[in-house]
Amino acid sequence: MTDILTIAAVIGIPSAVMIVLLVRYFSIKLIYLNTRFNVIGNPNMSSTRLADALATGDRREAAKRLATRYFPIEDAAGIDEADSRMKQANRELLGEALEVVPKRVRPFYQVMMMSHEIDEVRDACATLEDGNEVTIDPVGRIDSTLAGKMSRSETAGELMSMYLAEIGEVVDEPRDADLDAAYLRAMARASGRLRGISGRPLRDILTARIDSELVLLAIRMHLHGTGDKLAELDIPEGDTVAPWMLTEIASDPSKGVGSLAGTDLDGISELKDPVEIERALHRTTFDMAERVYTRRFMSIGPLTRFLLFREFETANVRAVLMGAAAGMEWTAVERATITEEAA
Repeated sequence: MTDILTIAAVIGIPSAVMIVLLVRYFSIKLIYLNTRFNVIGNPNMSSTRLADALATGDRREAAKRLATRYFPIEDAAGIDEADSRMKQANRELLGEALEVVPKRVRPFYQVMMMSHEIDEVRDACATLEDGNEVTIDPVGRIDSTLAGKMSRSETAGELMSMYLAEIGEVVDEPRDADLDAAYLRAMARASGRLRGISGRPLRDILTARIDSELVLLAIRMHLHGTGDKLAELDIPEGDTVAPWMLTEIASDPSKGVGSLAGTDLDGISELKDPVEIERALHRTTFDMAERVYTRRFMSIGPLTRFLLFREFETANVRAVLMGAAAGMEWTAVERATITEEAA
């Protein structure tokens, strides 16, 4: 704000007038939410805090160390419950953002909410496949009515079909990978709708995330023994990742990522371990979130970085809780975390 007011003074615009213009352009609600998210911060992006929690050697004590008002996990009965609480908090914070962000950039945050919808569907499918009853919580486009219908599903396929139909995707005998494909197509559509000074950096983030998600999908399909089915999916082409590269990665990730040498994802071309590859891909999003924070500080920057970092925080906390329960050392758990110190 100070820099902008200084520039305004140089070109002859009174500070009071400039403040009025800023408030009219960036709704007061958005300014308030940016300020609030800055105050909340992302404490569980600190490697020191995570390592100290892990060092307790106890899952419950680690949860107490990492708990905050927006990570209400101090008395969670187990890791799954802690994870559920963190995701619910993330959904509520994202919901607040969707209410105040300008319409022209809303597709970016709607896609973020879609990832929560898919998480809910996947968790429910896993519960069904374990032979247990399902209770689906409303999230995003899954309203209470649809949640009730989906909760009465008898098979994972039926449940996925209901969700996919709700978002306009018709798939015969859907598989888990069809959820990924639908998400990738939604990301590509959202990217094409982002324009203007605020939309461009968000479009860049989505473009990079599509490349990352394509690579991760290929790796997951390889690990599940379905790499040869990748070509059957209706997925968008990446900006950096060509279809033939994905085919090689799905066939053998340790060799296939070598095809990314010389691209924007050159940094992972020599990696072999899927965990290291995933971490490096997430680091790309981390770096872009930092850039949008700096370059769009007066508008969607703080809010966007906060929400993206919340995703990393949730994964970090889960990794630490699992590590504490298993008696693991920080050097082992650190490989699965994204922190501000690990540049």
